[in-house]
Amino acid sequence: MLSKCANPDCSNHFLYLREGKLFRMEVSDPSQDTTVRVEVRKAVIRQEYFWLCADCARHMTVVRNKDGRIRVERLTFLKAKAS
Repeated sequence: MLSKCANPDCSNHFLYLREGKLFRMEVSDPSQDTTVRVEVRKAVIRQEYFWLCADCARHMTVVRNKDGRIRVERLTFLKAKAS
């Protein structure tokens, strides 16, 4: 259950969906592998929700690392070249 902003440096509490941005991410749980065949194992994948408050959502997003971990990252904006 969501209780606060996904940004660990923020203490805003989740109250309403309209305040901020909600992310649905697939999260694999390697501790709950299920055997499909004797020699093949698959990780269990579940949906997990992360919420950024309106202040954090302006300059941050929720992403998955290469190793599958979920983290909060600063948004990078491309600057348009002035011609």
